[in-house]
Amino acid sequence: PVSKVCISQIEDRIICSSERIYPQPELTWSTIPPSNTRAYIMTTVQQTEEQLYSVSSSLMVSDGDPDLIYSCTVKTRTNKKRATYKFRKSPTAEHSMHIVVQIMIAIIGLSPVICTVIAGRCKKGPR
Repeated sequence: PVSKVCISQIEDRIICSSERIYPQPELTWSTIPPSNTRAYIMTTVQQTEEQLYSVSSSLMVSDGDPDLIYSCTVKTRTNKKRATYKFRKSPTAEHSMHIVVQIMIAIIGLSPVICTVIAGRCKKGPR
């Protein structure tokens, strides 16, 4: 039977997996609330030497609805388990740089000392 379903996010993908299952499982994705959001899904099922199965699925989210919750269900003919995940959009590099610049401006404006992080030492800034 299915004992546990793990779900996590890596960049723009939600990963769902379960291990040590018998008989062969089926993995399905859905959203809460139901949606027609398009996503690319890749699922693999592998059988171990002990004749148990592992299943892993990757759902690639493309500009999805930020209010959707993604649900992954792994089931066999004897039971099923479900895990849910609220997708968090990763900040873009441009957005991250904007935040860093804002923080640096705030530090420079509030403090007479500028720390050089790479060198690990501080030097006096303009007054």
